[in-house]
Amino acid sequence: MAVYLVTYELRAEGQSYDRLHKALASVAHAHALEDAWLIDLEASAEMVRGWLTQYMDDELDRLMVVEVKGDLAALNLGRGAEAWLQKRV
Repeated sequence: MAVYLVTYELRAEGQSYDRLHKALASVAHAHALEDAWLIDLEASAEMVRGWLTQYMDDELDRLMVVEVKGDLAALNLGRGAEAWLQKRV
């Protein structure tokens, strides 16, 4: 398994992103910041990007997927995300 930081800018006005949020919530995850999730998944960053782009506007929205390894520091992450991350990295 690999832990990824998934961060995005949802820029398409009027589009519902409920399906994107449900997809992220369907795997082991922590919602770290408003537009940033930590997910634990057996896949490459490219595969995660491909999976999530089906729920996004590929002309306007922005997405970054980065594998999290080793040293980390955080402040005031949401909903227990720091403890979730510490257990996995």
